[in-house]
Amino acid sequence: MHTNERARTGRIGGAWVGAAWLLLAAPGAWALQVSLLPSQDAVIYGVGFTGNASGVGEALFAGNTGGGSPRRSLLQFDLGAIPDDATITSAALTLFVDQAPNATVRTFSLFELTEAWTTGTSNAAASPGQGVAAQAGDATWLYRSFPGGGNAGALWSSQGGTFDPAVVASASVGALSVAGNPASVYTWTGPGMVASVQGWLDAPDTNFGWILVGNESATQSVKRFVSSDADVDDWLKPNLRLTYDLAPPIPEPSTWALLTGGLLLVGAVGRRRRSATSRG
Repeated sequence: MHTNERARTGRIGGAWVGAAWLLLAAPGAWALQVSLLPSQDAVIYGVGFTGNASGVGEALFAGNTGGGSPRRSLLQFDLGAIPDDATITSAALTLFVDQAPNATVRTFSLFELTEAWTTGTSNAAASPGQGVAAQAGDATWLYRSFPGGGNAGALWSSQGGTFDPAVVASASVGALSVAGNPASVYTWTGPGMVASVQGWLDAPDTNFGWILVGNESATQSVKRFVSSDADVDDWLKPNLRLTYDLAPPIPEPSTWALLTGGLLLVGAVGRRRRSATSRG
């Protein structure tokens, strides 16, 4: 065999062996990451303000006011960017506190909502802590979708938002915010978060998001968080950071056939080369 022919054969063989290695020795899964902003978020107002809302306001609240009126926040995330067959391996929600009546540390917990809800166009810019009169489609303490504008509306099955009582994740929140201070960003994470997101990925019709509930047995326990509608950098808004594994694609039968044929060709060329060498 001439030198050029041997080199050409070697290149062909190397290409087929490389393809075989990529297909047969691929890693078990691909780890990917994504950060999601809410598809919708809202605050609902308790005693004395149950008809108010702030569907596109810049603030979210949870906890109890000085007058004993609770506040809760709703957050939902669209998981459409994640493949259906993905396996969630970690999940973390970050919220930025920008106001609090004091620095007392309180526990804030996430629960899975069990009913669909919507947001309207109300904006309590002038009184975010109290809200304004609900508009059509707003979520309120009583309504998961406030009636109006041709919308028949829908009540929560349980006032204050209908949710599964099992805690998904909790975080201790205390410090007041200082602009740009990362210490004011609080994180909710853990196996409950992973299970929650995986459940929504496996059954998208159950994805109604989370409700954030603070310490409602104490007064002045409320904290204010930045919403997705705030005019701030995205990292200060609610962020759901997910890591997930994705199984590598399984080659089509035609690909396996092509690969097998190529490996047989490489074997045949190798046998011919050995035969020619022995005769020489």
